[in-house]
Amino acid sequence: MNGWDWALLGAGAVAAYWIGTKVSAGAGSVAQAVNPTSDRNLAYRGVNSIGQSVTGDGYWNLGGWLYDVTHPGIQTQIAASVKAHNAGDQ
Repeated sequence: MNGWDWALLGAGAVAAYWIGTKVSAGAGSVAQAVNPTSDRNLAYRGVNSIGQSVTGDGYWNLGGWLYDVTHPGIQTQIAASVKAHNAGDQ
C-alpha cells in the first residue's frame, strides 16, 4: 500500500465512525418515537396535541380524559371537599 491508500483507508475509517455515531444517536430518537410505553411516542403526542387543540386546554391528555369519563362526578366531589376544608379554615 502506498501513501494514498493509507490516506483513503484513514478517511474511510473516520467517515464510518462519524456515520455510526450519527446513526446510533438517531436510533435512540426513533426508538422513543415508536416505543408504546414512552410518553414521547408519536401516537401519544399526536393524540394529546389534537385534544389540546380541540378543547383549548393546554393540559388535556388522553389518560386524564379517560379517567374523567370513567369516574363521573369526581370533580364535583373534590370541589365540595376543598370548599368544605377551606370553610373550616376561616
